[in-house]
Amino acid sequence: MDGNSKYYEGCGQEGPIRCIFLCEFHHTAGPRITCQVPENYISKDIFDTVSHYIIPKVQLQRCTLTVTLLGSKILGFPVRIDNKKYARNAYYFNLCFVCDAWARTVHLEPLVKKLTEYLLSMELETEWLSKQSKSGDAKALNSLMQQVMQDINSRRMCTLTGNLSYR
Repeated sequence: MDGNSKYYEGCGQEGPIRCIFLCEFHHTAGPRITCQVPENYISKDIFDTVSHYIIPKVQLQRCTLTVTLLGSKILGFPVRIDNKKYARNAYYFNLCFVCDAWARTVHLEPLVKKLTEYLLSMELETEWLSKQSKSGDAKALNSLMQQVMQDINSRRMCTLTGNLSYR
């Protein structure tokens, strides 16, 4: 009997964050994962199956969304920034936490929202997310997501300090 066999969906137990990923709607490629920690935790096939829920229509923007699929629960807070500087005059992104399907995730909702608001303000101020996406080099974002996942899983808290820069 493995360590998780006693857990079932709706059991009320909190579990670790298994993955954090950032996805966006690319103006020519469509929905895609820009960065994920650990790499390839969510496959392209699984992402393609749920992408229309993770990067939803306007009515569901800035709402906490949870999708359960194939043993995983994906929690996100999708955002759209309207601005003529972006292709198609908008930039869509969603930072998502992935947990086990049985895990209670309601306590993570304020965290995913707060982290998304942090990334939103960085994008509005310096275009931090979209610049990393355009360059294909998301090292700073990858490092941020690793820190958040490690801190939340080990200490149940996370404090982001310092300047996140893009080169």
